[in-house]
Amino acid sequence: MSYKTVLVHASADQEAEARMKAARSVAEAFGAALVGVGSAGWDPMVQLDADLAEAWVAAALLDQAKLELQQAEANFRKIAAGHPHEVIWKAREFDAPDQAMAALALCGDLVVAGREAAHAGRQRARAGRLVMQAGLPVLLVGAGQASVTLDRVVIGWKNTRETRRAVSDALPILKQAKEVLLAAICEAEAHGAAECELRDVAARLARHGIVAETMTKAPVYSSTADDLRRLCESRAADLLVVGAYGHSRLREWVFGGVTADLLGRAAVTVLFGR
Repeated sequence: MSYKTVLVHASADQEAEARMKAARSVAEAFGAALVGVGSAGWDPMVQLDADLAEAWVAAALLDQAKLELQQAEANFRKIAAGHPHEVIWKAREFDAPDQAMAALALCGDLVVAGREAAHAGRQRARAGRLVMQAGLPVLLVGAGQASVTLDRVVIGWKNTRETRRAVSDALPILKQAKEVLLAAICEAEAHGAAECELRDVAARLARHGIVAETMTKAPVYSSTADDLRRLCESRAADLLVVGAYGHSRLREWVFGGVTADLLGRAAVTVLFGR
């Protein structure tokens, strides 16, 4: 099992260059094809006010959207030049970036996305929506991060469907990693049960040739996301693997949650499985 096709949203905005370079570094690490997905994000039914819906206005807006899409393709091809494996360009002119990425996820094994940003606008595929819609693992890189290292991995363990899925999604990375830590953040009274679960997960990984250390740890900070962040810092981890949206996304928007917190301000690269 490996990632053989890596998808990334290609756009004309300033933050896109680092994101596409990070995706290329991941594709090179796994000998994978690199797919750039472009989307003009132009919907005449939404973007034209009824009073302005004249042919010349529509034509001008569509021309601008097409220019942005052409620039996105040019940026992607420049960054992908020299990639030792297949390079593919896909474009969906009238879809929003999230819709385009979700529709074209059928092409891929892994999505590389950028950090959540309030100012993303229509040019940017939002990582939270990709996690919900793509049906693929989503590798979240930091703003300006142009390469990805995957040597030291922390798995934030909780026995949920989403986390079990994340472990399966991460197998290609875990097989290449030099260090893997399975960590459960839980209250002291739950440590016994968590240790049994971690032993079973470690045994499963061992059958894949993956050696994983296990750790149970009482929460110290105000949120599980903070505990995981600090643990990654203490271990100099390159990657955190977690299950996404164990609660409903609406509940996370209202009350907060690990996924929403990590999407917005994790210092480490995160692989979300769902």
